Amino acid sequence: MEQLIKEHSVHLEKGTLTVTGVTNVDSFDSKTVIAALVNDSITVKGENLTVLDLDIKGQTLVLKGTVASFVYGKKQEKVSLVKRIFK
Repeated sequence: MEQLIKEHSVHLEKGTLTVTGVTNVDSFDSKTVIAALVNDSITVKGENLTVLDLDIKGQTLVLKGTVASFVYGKKQEKVSLVKRIFK
């Protein structure tokens, strides 16, 4: 059984952003990357963002590009379509 890293780190150096503790990447394009952490989520915004490496087992995400900001948020729980309709 794999053990999840409960803490994470963010390291930005020369246009490369490395985030540890990543459990999933919810969405990404050249301007925004949204990744799920163990207890939170992180949204990275910038220009020309590309995913260089994504290792879910190792819980590591490496991005390259011009990072303008990164913001933490609550982890989004997936809600079924039926629950959203009958809310």
